[in-house]
Amino acid sequence: MFFMIIMSAFFGGDLFQDYPAFVFFYAVIKLILVSLFFRASNQGLHSESYARESGLIILFGTGISAISVFFETPLREIILVSGILVEMLGIYIVSKRNSEKLKP
Repeated sequence: MFFMIIMSAFFGGDLFQDYPAFVFFYAVIKLILVSLFFRASNQGLHSESYARESGLIILFGTGISAISVFFETPLREIILVSGILVEMLGIYIVSKRNSEKLKP
């Protein structure tokens, strides 16, 4: 939550004025989330494969978004959003596949 409060400071007049810092805080938040998914996958629960796959997808999407720092506008925004879309689509696919496994 602390990182979300700091990241909200970037939503002022010009969101991309300090773009590398914005992406850094975004990546830190996502990496914390990934670590929680991997920790859950090691708990031996019935959804360990879901947690592991979700963590890997979020890690991959965060990597795509982080690469956007090395590009100029408008390509950097396209790459940032592409990373987010990869995460959303990947989580949807994993969730759908996991729910199909649970059906009798």
